[in-house]
Amino acid sequence: MIEEMHIRNFKCFAEQSLSGLKRVNVIVGPNGSGKSALLEALFLVAGSNPGEAIRIKRIRGLEIGTVRLTKLDYEALWRDMFHSFDQEQAIEISLGNQNGMVRSLRMAYEKNSVVVMLLGSHSKEYDATAITPITFEWRFLGGDPIKVAVELRPPELIFNPPGPPPQFPMSFIDITPASSSEEIASIFSECSKRGQESVIINALKDEYPFLKGLSIEITGGTSTIFASVENLPEKIPISHVSSGIGRLFTILLAIRSRENGIVAIDEIENGFYYDRMPSIWSLIHRFAVQYDVQIFASTHSWECLQAAAACAEQNPADFALVQTPRLGSEYPFAVHPGDMFALAMEQRVEIR
Repeated sequence: MIEEMHIRNFKCFAEQSLSGLKRVNVIVGPNGSGKSALLEALFLVAGSNPGEAIRIKRIRGLEIGTVRLTKLDYEALWRDMFHSFDQEQAIEISLGNQNGMVRSLRMAYEKNSVVVMLLGSHSKEYDATAITPITFEWRFLGGDPIKVAVELRPPELIFNPPGPPPQFPMSFIDITPASSSEEIASIFSECSKRGQESVIINALKDEYPFLKGLSIEITGGTSTIFASVENLPEKIPISHVSSGIGRLFTILLAIRSRENGIVAIDEIENGFYYDRMPSIWSLIHRFAVQYDVQIFASTHSWECLQAAAACAEQNPADFALVQTPRLGSEYPFAVHPGDMFALAMEQRVEIR
């Protein structure tokens, strides 16, 4: 389990460290304070492919079109990931526990790397004479580092890791669904093949008794999760039953399929009716313990925090409250243990 994290020169973080992280980490802070950026940093360091950086852009609604072979276009892909757009300094993200560094990522333009050249073209669109590839370097506890340079061969980015990294299961669940229904159906199918789907279905049925079952169906040529619902003559897509039920399914599926890993959830309260939050937090905590998964979840909701604090009061050693600093502040992250989190909410201290 990750107990500490260090971030340098990434997005809104010049340099920040967190320690005292627990099984379930509830992240709060004002808009623009770095809650989502913290989750993105986790996603990047847990990965092993520069494509994860592009995926983060897509999660945030930024589609990547055709990239021309120019220094300006190439560096624009990565520029907003660097703090204050300073691409001269490396991005460094590391995770650790009581045994030391578990995993780290360094992103930088390596001055000693081969410069991408395009010979035999006089088009301004392909002015590549000054492009230096950005390099992603992951290091692991007890393993050899993996270093990947991102090459540009219009219209594609090319990155070929030298070998498979040590496994570090990670899922990032955004405010709006970033994964396609087919991708989610594929993950559910793998769980089903291993006989692991019943625990998810039964948990959802306990929470929503009118839900009678789940299955994978083909609609419009695409695999989709369908639900059997009481008093309906046909199954319907789970997302059509309720956005909250669809989101809870996605969270539980992520936890079940990322055993011994991390699940990050941005604005966890989205889609849930407020009076469901206590049982939902208890369910998420139970799954996290059962499958040894660490949860990082951001929220703005007072009702969501009340429900999380109630669960933390019963399981103080498993919870931590993470407060992100206000935008422009030089103050560090504040990480509070579960009992202090529960006490603050009981006394109605504004912790957001």
